[in-house]
Parts: sequence; C-alpha cells; structure tokens
Amino acid sequence: LSDAVASYGAGADSLEPAAVVELARELSSSARIQRAHLELALGEAYFDGMMYAEAELPLSRAVVLLAVNESPSLVELLLNATALLLLSKIRVINGQSKQAHLLLVRALQLLTNGGLGETMFAVSVVSNLSALYLGERELSKASSVAQQLIDVMNFLAFEETPEYADILGVLGVTQLIFGNFSIAQEHFQQALQVLQAWSERTWKQSVALQHCLELEMWLHCGLGKAFTALQRYNEAATEFGMMRDSASRLSPPFRNCEIVTNPENLDAAALARWACVLRHPY
Repeated sequence: LSDAVASYGAGADSLEPAAVVELARELSSSARIQRAHLELALGEAYFDGMMYAEAELPLSRAVVLLAVNESPSLVELLLNATALLLLSKIRVINGQSKQAHLLLVRALQLLTNGGLGETMFAVSVVSNLSALYLGERELSKASSVAQQLIDVMNFLAFEETPEYADILGVLGVTQLIFGNFSIAQEHFQQALQVLQAWSERTWKQSVALQHCLELEMWLHCGLGKAFTALQRYNEAATEFGMMRDSASRLSPPFRNCEIVTNPENLDAAALARWACVLRHPY
C-alpha cells in the first residue's frame, strides 16, 4: 500500500471526482490513461487491505477519467470495467445493492460494446451479479445466472480456471440454502478439484495468489457445511481444518473474519453473505 501511495503523488487525495472531468479534458490521452491507471492501482491496494472507504474515491476518479473518451481503447475498457467492478463491491458492502447492480450492468455493457463480452473480464462481472442475487436471497435468479454462466464458460473452454471454481461455489451455496446437500457437496468438490489443478500450474507465479487462497478457503467451508448437513462429521472436520490452513496463508485482515474464526457454527445464509460481500470480485 505504501508503494501505491508513494507512486500516486502528493496532494492527489484532495481531487474530487467532479474536478476530474476538467482535468481529463486537459490531459493528453496517454497522460489521462496513466493517471487513471494510478488511481485504479491505489483503489485496488486499499480494497485488498479491506480499507473500502479509502478505496472509493480513487476508484471513482478512475471511472470519471476513463469515461471521457467516447471511443475508448481496449486498455481503457479493461481499466474502466475493473474500477466499476470494485466500486460495485464497495456498494454491496455498504448495503447499496441497487447501485451495485447498476454498476455491474454498466461494466458488462462497456465490455460487450467493446467486443469483450466473451472474455474472462465479462465472466467476472456476471459471476458477481450472480453472487449479488445470492446475497439478496434471490436464489432462483442466483442459480439461473450461475448455471447460464457455467454453460457459457464450458463453451468458451474456461472450465479449468479459478473463475469457474468460483461460480461452482456460488451454485454450491444456493444448493445449501435450498437444502440439496448432496448436490451442494458435488459443486464444492468439483470447484476444489478445478482450483487444485490450477494451483499446480499457476499459483506460484501468480499475483492473484491471495485471491485464490481466499476462494479455496470459502470452498472448503462450504464443503464442510455440506458434509455437516449430511452428518458426515469426520469429513466436515477435515474440510474445516483445510479451510483454516488456507486462511493462515491469507493477509491479516482476512484471518479475523467470521468464516475463519467460527466456520462450524455458520449457517448457509452467512456463507451466502461471504460469497456476496467479502469474496474478492475477481
């Protein structure tokens, strides 16, 4: 975080999003994109440290900077979609689900209009939409969107990615709440198998290590809850132990979350809140 703040530049925190429009018009295209990139980097750093209030302003500035160009480049589209995705998560955390939904739709429209509707960026947006429905207890919508996304990812050959494991986990949580414990178990186990295969190839070189560990953690928790509901208590205890092992390798803010400290007593609704509110958006 200190590196991000240092590269961000002194005095930048005083710049409100409304003033960024004038700044964006004065900057050259390359300077504007560079500034937006720095804003996004700072927002991401705050976000990953669970400093959500601090993350909101630089992310908002990035969105404004990137919205000026009516014919955005590929880089601008991806930066803008990322900022919108993170902002939507902050809205969810603040209990503003309608605003979160609008930001996700906006991000998906940007990607689709820019020819990126069949990319992993779009997949991340739609998976967050499914998780949003899950957190709002709109289980049929959550399950329907998740299943449609699974079908699309199979078609696009994305079935060996962490994003695929993530959406399987969302399906698993919906089935836990529906009371379909054996189906939930199958979803969580398949998700963990996908993640394990991915980890053997990628994690050691990936900057997304923390995000994958976080995903692994809540998938183990979900599987533990499914085994508990099926009265397979020894297997449940093993899963909760593996969950705590994943959590021990996470950055400090995540180690004190309820899902880590008290997984055995969490109900499915609490796991749904994690999937909606606290899981990383990509």
